[in-house]
Amino acid sequence: MSQIRIPVINTIKAVKFTFPPLHRLSNRIPVYFLPSEGPEIVSLKLMIRHVNLGISDLLVSGATATQLREGIRGKEKQEISNQLDYYGVRFSASSQADFTLISAMFLSKFSEEVLALISDLLIHPVFPETALNLFKQRAIERVRLNKQKVEFYSGKLSRKCLFSDKHIYGYTAEEPDIDSLNRKQLIDFHAEHYRAENISILLTANGINHPETLLDRYLGIIPKASKASPKLKSIYHPEEEKYRYQQMDNPFQSSIALVKHFPGRESDDYYPLSLLTTILGGYFGARLMKNLREDKGYTYGIYSTVRSLVNANYFSLRTEVAAKHTESAYQEMIKEIKQLRTSPVGKEELQLVRNYLLGAMMRSIDGPEQILKRVLNMLILGQDETSFQRYIETIHTTNSKQLLALANQYFEPDSFYHIVAGPKK
Repeated sequence: MSQIRIPVINTIKAVKFTFPPLHRLSNRIPVYFLPSEGPEIVSLKLMIRHVNLGISDLLVSGATATQLREGIRGKEKQEISNQLDYYGVRFSASSQADFTLISAMFLSKFSEEVLALISDLLIHPVFPETALNLFKQRAIERVRLNKQKVEFYSGKLSRKCLFSDKHIYGYTAEEPDIDSLNRKQLIDFHAEHYRAENISILLTANGINHPETLLDRYLGIIPKASKASPKLKSIYHPEEEKYRYQQMDNPFQSSIALVKHFPGRESDDYYPLSLLTTILGGYFGARLMKNLREDKGYTYGIYSTVRSLVNANYFSLRTEVAAKHTESAYQEMIKEIKQLRTSPVGKEELQLVRNYLLGAMMRSIDGPEQILKRVLNMLILGQDETSFQRYIETIHTTNSKQLLALANQYFEPDSFYHIVAGPKK
């Protein structure tokens, strides 16, 4: 290889991306299976969609997920833990506003035993009172700890401004909410949501013969709902006040956030705005990072992103700075936003960000496990295979003139919620 000649950089023009083959279990649960090579390992993900959650259900959904392994019919927690350890299972269960995710990774040779256990965890949890009380105690301790952090309050205020604290996207659980949590709520939530109609399964594996048959034996018996739940429209009421300051006892640090609603996935501006957001603060070499971290040393990190939820999309720009730099850092953030609105993005910078985003996109489908993660996100957001190619085409075709027009339409500084949590002003 020549040490003088610069290697040719090949631009990614198109990527053929398709969902893995779809198979349905006896109870009509969709299964996306992708064979893998290498170690004989199974990676299983079950995505459980939430239906018509109220604000109190967000706490209940999280408690339900974490309490699955605390006891099932005929087995207590210790026996379940011993089995998971014996078979070397990496098991996790977590919940967000729109869905619960159950993940398990294990050796292929133990597939039957592990799937039998996972089936029991999903169908026959008993939610012991003692385990729930311990969960509540730890959750309250986390709330108290979080209330000492400036970033917790800026995040809480951001969600409240965007959605109000009466909406599930804007709700933050407080100590009385956690204290009032009871076993019946978990049982009722499980009975309504852990049903075949709400579940999708994603599987990658090597070393299993006829995985669909095995899945059907243990997960095809998950019961269906007795009646369909009507999908209600998600309505939220953003607050009118655009500038919020939360005074904290922390005398050393401030958290700054600028947030606002962005167009949904049906909009032609959805993907170009993602490109513009990346230029501003979406990667390590972005404008805000160069300014506030590299040039001025105000922060270790500052990032902007477009957050996509099932029923909302919003822009978020956040950082934590030393308290003495709060005003200066905030003014520099506003300056960079104004710069987007007055000066076209240069060709070199635009190409750099294009390459970064295309590279990130390729890494997101590098191997079966990554592909299934990408498919999972697309299923959650209701996207199809064509959205992948549309994103790539948008990265290639969006030019500086279009970005400047978008910046003037969506990045007017007074259109953001300006939120600071820190010491007394």
